[in-house]
This record gives sequence, structure tokens and C-alpha cells, in this order.
Amino acid sequence: QQQHEQQQLLHQEAQQQGVQLQEAHGHHSGEEPNFNVDVEHCDVSEAAITALLEANAVAEAQHDYEQAALDQQQQLQQQGQHDDKAQQQQEQQQQKKDGAAVGKGAKAANVEDNKARAAAVKAAMVHAWGGYEKYAWGQDELMPLQKGGKNSFAGMAATMLDGLSTLWLMDLKPQFGHAREWVAANLNFTNIKQGISLFETNIRVVGGLVAAYDLSGDKVFMDKAVELVDLMLPSMNGSSTGIPANTIHLGQPSSRYANSASLAECGSLQLEWTALSERCGNPAYATASQRVFWSIHDVYPDQGLVPTTIDRETVDGAPYFSVGAMADSFYEYLIKLWLLGGQKEDTWRKMWEMAVDDVLDKLVGHTIASNLTYMGISNYGHLQAKQEHLACFFPGNMALGVWTGAVSGEKADRYLEVAKSVARTCYEMYDRMPSGLSPESVNMYESPDKVSEMMPSPAYNILRPESVETFFYLWRITGDEMYREWNWKVFEAFEKHCRVEDGYVGTPDVTRANPEHGDTQQSFFLAETLKYLYLTFSPESVMPLDEWVLNTEAHPFRLPKGIKTISSQAGKGKHHRHWRGIGSFMTSS
Repeated sequence: QQQHEQQQLLHQEAQQQGVQLQEAHGHHSGEEPNFNVDVEHCDVSEAAITALLEANAVAEAQHDYEQAALDQQQQLQQQGQHDDKAQQQQEQQQQKKDGAAVGKGAKAANVEDNKARAAAVKAAMVHAWGGYEKYAWGQDELMPLQKGGKNSFAGMAATMLDGLSTLWLMDLKPQFGHAREWVAANLNFTNIKQGISLFETNIRVVGGLVAAYDLSGDKVFMDKAVELVDLMLPSMNGSSTGIPANTIHLGQPSSRYANSASLAECGSLQLEWTALSERCGNPAYATASQRVFWSIHDVYPDQGLVPTTIDRETVDGAPYFSVGAMADSFYEYLIKLWLLGGQKEDTWRKMWEMAVDDVLDKLVGHTIASNLTYMGISNYGHLQAKQEHLACFFPGNMALGVWTGAVSGEKADRYLEVAKSVARTCYEMYDRMPSGLSPESVNMYESPDKVSEMMPSPAYNILRPESVETFFYLWRITGDEMYREWNWKVFEAFEKHCRVEDGYVGTPDVTRANPEHGDTQQSFFLAETLKYLYLTFSPESVMPLDEWVLNTEAHPFRLPKGIKTISSQAGKGKHHRHWRGIGSFMTSS
């Protein structure tokens, strides 16, 4: 019966994919759907269909084997040979052989299924990039419905630079080469006179350029990164602490009239600038960016959570603590800077550990109906029961810290247990919505009613990556296939509701079964969301986590050799698949 149910689900999935294919190729153009589709440039590939057929074949083989075993058992009962010990042993041996063959077939089908899923994500990238190339080339963001573009980041071609590392990883070299030509000939920062976001410029533009250099070795990307950071560097000189303002003007010190800075704005430079220093040989970038961390450490040496908004001179701030908006990537970069430095500067590791301890003590809450675990907001000592989608990155960051040995023993057990519990809540933010898309955040209520314990506030979705990021890390680190399935369901929801004729857009209301469309294709959808989805279904040799660290925009920087992980310290080999069973914290929730 179980095999029959699984086969029915497979047939339903095939039918659903057929409907999606029809929508993708017929709905917008008015043409009949074309089922003879190119594997590299469509949502439903021949590989996907092949994987489904192979899975059906495996299920049928398993069913036939079980039926044969049942028939044989009945025959033996009729012949009165139950006590024939030799015959039983022979049957058991044959069963093991047949079962092994079926298991091998199932594993092969699973591999092919993941190949098909990776191909589907790659096709989504081709679709998103194609719209940008056609209607918004050289601009910051695509507006797919208007078939145009807009400059949200001073016209620095944010989508192009954000997409470079994803293009390279997906082996989309023609598109990468086209972008490289534009960067070399047209990317110019000296003509930007308006105020720009220090944070967004750094994580998208600087991060994209440094990662493109690390991946391709093409010096044009590093030269452009140096050119830009040289113009950003004076902004670090506007305060005695080295903490810059949120908005800067290239080539100028930060305004002294901007008294405050958000924690994420000033605390998300360190990875990109340190990587750039190591590659070009100029320590000024690493020194200036890490000075911010040292200034924060000096004021809060024994405190993990730091106020979300801090004074640029005193580093004081109101007791408002979060790992979501305006704070998130500061905590993310503590552990990642420790890794980028070869796990040598223990101050960053300790700051991260204290922060996670504070999160578990002050920000974690639980609902009554489903016992959902969330990471809320502490506002003057009061826990606001709110799970931001932006904070859904944090479970993955915790898991990365556990895997790289930042903590051990019972503390590592607890970190991973909480990480998996919060990840479950982040998945429920998708699964409980009629559209299958997550809202920007949810308010959590102490209600005995499952329906009312999680309420969207606000209800829009803009293709954010934080949940698929965490599911990717938990898949890589625990090996639990559940996280792959979660990411596939999220991807299917994006395909169903967010894909339009010339790209992907968000929606203002995920509580509707057929939500309306926005008209912005966010650059981070290409940089982060699609990259994490693609990596989830790719072999582990693609972007090994002991060789690369990803910035908060998912741009990969090469790590120094010799990064220690749980696997290497246990002497079990390089990759996590050798140690998934070690320790209680490796079990699935």
C-alpha cells in the first residue's frame, strides 16, 4: 500500500509538472505548449521526466519483488517446509541481494531526480537573466511586467554584478562572458555623485566583484573592486570609532551629522574588505573594516547581543535586540570572518558564541498549539513574538558554526537542536500560506488553535533567500533529505506564482491562493535564492563549505587551506557525509 501511494504521488507530480510546463510555454504567449523542450532552458526537462520514470520503475520492481516473496512464502506454507533451515537461509540471502539491487536503483533514481531539479533551477536562472539582458541591461533591477529597468542602487548594474557568481557556478559561461565585457568597458564609479547605501553597495557590488575574481581568476573584477573600495574607504573616517554612516558619498568621509548606524550596515563590510586585502596585498581595507568590530567589542566585551542601532561615537544604543532586520549580517559575519582568517582570530569566534548564547536565552520562544520555535525581538526586555523571514538565515549560520568546530559538546548539541527547530518554523511560514509562499514576517500567538498561532504581518513576499539558505546548510551538514524536499517545495511555489513572461516578481499578499504580482525582480533572487536552491540539488563537490565561505549576498570567497571541521577533526575524511552519525546533535528533528 505504501509503494502504491508513493507511485500515485509520482504520477500526480508528473501531472503537476505538465500543467506548469503548459503555463510556462503557453499561457503568456497564447501558443500551444511545446513538450519537446531543451533540458538547459526550460522548467521541466527531459531529465526530470526520466527521473520520474526511473522512480516508477524502481517502485514497480520493489512491488514485484515483494509479491514474489509473498507467493513463495505461501507456497512454502502449503508444502509444509517452514522448518527447513537451509531453505530459509537461502531465501534470506536472495532477499538481501534483491533488496540491494532495488536500493541501488532507488539511489540512482534519486541522483537523477536531483540532477533534474538542479537543471530546473538553472533554467530559472536563464529565464531571470534573459529578461534582465533584454530589458534592463546595465541597470540595477528588471521590471518584468513593464519590460524595463530601474536604478535602485545608483546605476551600478546591481543585478549584473549580483548574478556573476551564480552564472559561473551554473556553467553559464556565455552569459558570464557578456557581463564581463560590459564590466570591463562600462562600469564606472567616479561619475556617481548621489548618496549611496554603504551596505547594499558592499554586499552586492564589492561582494559580486571579489567573488567573480575568486571563481574566474579574471583580474578585471579585482581591479574594479579596488577602484570602488578606494572610493568607499574615506567613509570610515567620519568618527573616532571608525563606524561609518549608513549612507555615504563616494570619496568623502561619512557625515558627522549622521549620529547613528545600524548594526548590519557597519558590521557587514568585514568579509568583503578582508578578502580584497588578501587578494590585492593592501591591508588598509581589512584594517578599516575590522576596526568596526574591535570598537563594538571594546564596548561590549562580555555581551553577545548588541543594540540594533548604535551611536557612531559611543557605540551605545537602546536595548532593542534582534537577528533580523538591521542586525542580521553582523552576527553572520563574526563566524565567517573567523573562517576567512583560517580560524585564527578567536575574538570573532567568541563574539559569535556569546551572541548565539544570548539569542537562545533572550530571543527564543515557543507556541502552544504546535510548539513552534521562533527567534523574536527583545524590545526593552520584552520579547516580541515575531519571526522575521530575514532572521531565518540564523539557523543555517548556527549549523555552520557547529560544523566548523566553533563550539562542541552539549553546547553544539543544543545549537543544532534549536537551529533545526527554528528552520521548521521558517518552513511552516511557507507551508501554511495558501500560496505556498512565505510572508515577510509572522506574529506568533499563544493560541491553542494551530490556524491562529502564526499570522502574516506584513503579508508580502519579495523572493527572499534566507529560508532556502538555512535549508541548504542543514542539508549539507546533517544530510537529512527533508531539507532538500523543503527547498524544492519553495522553488515550486516561486515557479507557480512568481514566474512571469520575462522574469520573476514578488507578490503583495501570500495569503491569497492566486496572489497578484509586483513588478521588481530583486537582484538577490539571482545572487542568493537561485544559488542556494541550485547548490541544494548539486553534488557536494560544488562549493564545498570547507573551501568557500559565502557572504550575506551568497557571493563565495575562497577560504585558506586547512579549515578544520567536525569531519577533519574526527579523522573521518574531508566531507560531512562521513560523520553524519557522530554525536547526538547529528540526528534529525
